[in-house]
Amino acid sequence: MDASIKYASIQEMRELLHELNVYQVELQIQNEELQRARQEAEQAQRQYTRQKTMIAAGATPRRVYEKAETEFKSAETEAKSMTELAAAADERVSGTVKELDAARRILDELTKDLEDADANAA
Repeated sequence: MDASIKYASIQEMRELLHELNVYQVELQIQNEELQRARQEAEQAQRQYTRQKTMIAAGATPRRVYEKAETEFKSAETEAKSMTELAAAADERVSGTVKELDAARRILDELTKDLEDADANAA
């Protein structure tokens, strides 16, 4: 009879441990959600403060739009330039890879010729 009590206790302990693990995972998920919500709230606070500061400084919606449009055009030009640079770099890398492959083939051929020469000399 003692063995069945211990078995039941062990089984109960396993179930409790499982429940605790599930609860821990749920708490971790809730913590992550809370952190995301906190970050979103902080972002909203920063945006509110920025808008409040801009209005206090006399920024009108038109001025804000014009500034945003200028910044967008500048970013668009920079992105185009970066894309062109990336394409040029990609072409250089491709060329270098082709040169390395050709050099590797030549080296393999020379190594084979050397091995053949060594075999013939022996």
